[in-house]
Amino acid sequence: MPGKVKAERHSREMCGYESIQECRAARAKAIADCQKLIDRLHGDGWVGRVLENLDWHFEARNGPMVVSNMSHRNSILWFAEPLAPGSDCGYDGKMMLRKSFKDPNKAVQAAIEHITQKLEELNAHYGQLERLIK
Repeated sequence: MPGKVKAERHSREMCGYESIQECRAARAKAIADCQKLIDRLHGDGWVGRVLENLDWHFEARNGPMVVSNMSHRNSILWFAEPLAPGSDCGYDGKMMLRKSFKDPNKAVQAAIEHITQKLEELNAHYGQLERLIK
């Protein structure tokens, strides 16, 4: 079942467009692109988010995982990064992969593998502290 896209409304303070018609067209395109991303992502539970900040941007979220993109030399590059614990918009810098992919599913897979590796490293390091309370 495809996920739902939640889109912010137009706000004049953040708008980077000359006319409201241009802004509405850009918002509609971001909503459509966001829905395409959700349809492309594997697994259930993806929710799209469209937001305005001098342009319309979109992302897909599933739990703490956020998939977003950027254009570079006529290519679209995808990123998958975890949100920081307790945050709705800040990424967890300790768990970020900082790598882009041409396929959003590969970005998610790589991010999960990276986070799993980081958690294993943390557990190996801090797991030794359990001996202090035994």
